[in-house]
Amino acid sequence: MNPHNLPPHEDPEFKEIWDLTNQYQYKSEVDTEDALKKFLADRKQTQNQPLKVVHSTKRWLSVAAAVAVLLTGGFLLWSKVQNTKTILTAGVRNTNSNEIKTETLEDGTIVTLNKNSQVSWEFNGNERKVKLVGMAHFEVARDESKPFIIEGQKGSVKVLGTGFDVISYPNKNQKVIVHHGKVEVKNKSNETAILTKNMKAEINASSNLLAISTIADPNSIQWADGKLVFKNTPLNDVIEAMEIFYNTEIEIPGNSPEFFRTNQTPRYTGKFLQGEDVELACKIVSKALSTTIIPANTNTENSTK
Repeated sequence: MNPHNLPPHEDPEFKEIWDLTNQYQYKSEVDTEDALKKFLADRKQTQNQPLKVVHSTKRWLSVAAAVAVLLTGGFLLWSKVQNTKTILTAGVRNTNSNEIKTETLEDGTIVTLNKNSQVSWEFNGNERKVKLVGMAHFEVARDESKPFIIEGQKGSVKVLGTGFDVISYPNKNQKVIVHHGKVEVKNKSNETAILTKNMKAEINASSNLLAISTIADPNSIQWADGKLVFKNTPLNDVIEAMEIFYNTEIEIPGNSPEFFRTNQTPRYTGKFLQGEDVELACKIVSKALSTTIIPANTNTENSTK
């Protein structure tokens, strides 16, 4: 703004600025010819020099280390997965109607098979699986990292290390009897029960119900040792032990088995050895208790003679 209202060339302040402007020399002007010469000279020098590649040793080492870690981790994971799936050992054993056989498995587990029974097994890096048809006594070698699982006809038994019997015939109740240690029993409905010493689990063949009870005379069930020893043992336990020992069903003609589960149940004291006739054993028990028990499919009249 011009405070003096004078023409620009007559205003003293404007004149002073104008004079200063004339004294300033602009440096932005470029000599294009000199610039072109400099560019061509630099380009020629660059073409004559070899290409330099700078390697970062530290960076490559870091990358190599990272790749090694990934490969190692991947291999270990793959190995673990394969190990859990790969069968490390397997086998199958059978017994006929006249033999009891003992087998020591690769993990140290001892299996005693009753007559007419079959056991098969597959061990991998994660668990030990066994299938049973018939009856067997197991003394399982303890290994907490690899549970021992027995698949029966009606359910499964899971253990780490213990001694027990499993009775698993087609179309019959499945039974588990624990002599020492602890096992987990599971039926097809995934109902579970924990058994300890002198306990028994029974899975009903038709209803799949899981029942737990205590063994009144645990010493009576010694079939794996080739003998039955009863001392004031309830008749229902005597019959069950005899069925296991002789591998046959035993009937009570004319009476319901529930009758013998009352407080008035007859009790038997006696001993039977492997090889003795089951019909003779039934006659001995029947006479001692003034009742009648017979092997299945046996004529009642002949059995009482």
